[in-house]
Amino acid sequence: MTETTRARELFTSSLPSVLVPYRGPSENPEEQDIFLYLRPESNGVVVESTALKVITSTPDYKKKLHLVYMANIPGEFISSRHIVEQHYRVKLIFATYGKRVFTPYMRQRFSAHFGIPFDEAHIVGAFEALRELHMSPEELFQLWVPEQDVLTVLEQTIKRYNDLFIVNYDIPALLHKNTRNTDIAVMLFRTSYTYDQLALLFKKVQERLQGAGLLKQGMPLSRVIHFSKSPFEQILDAQGYLYAEKDRPVPLEEISFARYLLRHGFEEKEIRGLISYPLVQYEEGGRLCEGNVFTLSHGGSYRQALDVCERIRAQFWIH
Repeated sequence: MTETTRARELFTSSLPSVLVPYRGPSENPEEQDIFLYLRPESNGVVVESTALKVITSTPDYKKKLHLVYMANIPGEFISSRHIVEQHYRVKLIFATYGKRVFTPYMRQRFSAHFGIPFDEAHIVGAFEALRELHMSPEELFQLWVPEQDVLTVLEQTIKRYNDLFIVNYDIPALLHKNTRNTDIAVMLFRTSYTYDQLALLFKKVQERLQGAGLLKQGMPLSRVIHFSKSPFEQILDAQGYLYAEKDRPVPLEEISFARYLLRHGFEEKEIRGLISYPLVQYEEGGRLCEGNVFTLSHGGSYRQALDVCERIRAQFWIH
């Protein structure tokens, strides 16, 4: 074997392995594409097979719930493409810059919740907190505080520890756990279930994992399994984990919800802009409010997520 051949095989082995090829987008607006993939700290194949058994044993499987894509994404590929960093782009910005990127609404909510004027509070991003507290990413992640000392606003989490307010404390550990040696199994289910019905199904998955000792009692399912929680998150998940073959990502117009938006008059650059910059001002009852498109469309249908888009009046371009 020549060095060139050996190098080519090594490179090829680090590409995604598509086990069930993607079927293409749904033309039915009542269906949704739900990504499910395992966290790096999960027990790999065992968790994957257990979750699949629960899902495929539902009476509606292949009637209202179909597996339309399955792949293994190597950790080396994820690291080289910065997929995790892109997925958590906004949270990473807040974890890096802290109070400097807070919006007016976030400042107001902070002061109301903690009872401290925003400008006087010592608010830092998680990476600065690591230096100030001399902690490891995992130690910061495991740092316990009372429930009243935690605030989540626009999907950003602020945790008070003594006189220090830490923004997105979990991000350093999350990035640390996603390494070149950590592969991720990805599944895509196309379903006509509502998000409420999906919640019941994932509750069964959680109970089965707990019964098998694969998930501690009281620990949320999200610790080991990620699943798309809104139509916008379906696009975000697809951009990182949906491949036609090898390393060729599926085009935006071939993602079900993106195609739905395109057919309702949105341009590709507008869709990409909302995914990259999801913090927005939107109209609600005749007044302007701040929100996050992922949160605003959480658990909603494509029609409801489209309604969110139509009420947006401005975006926050946070870098």
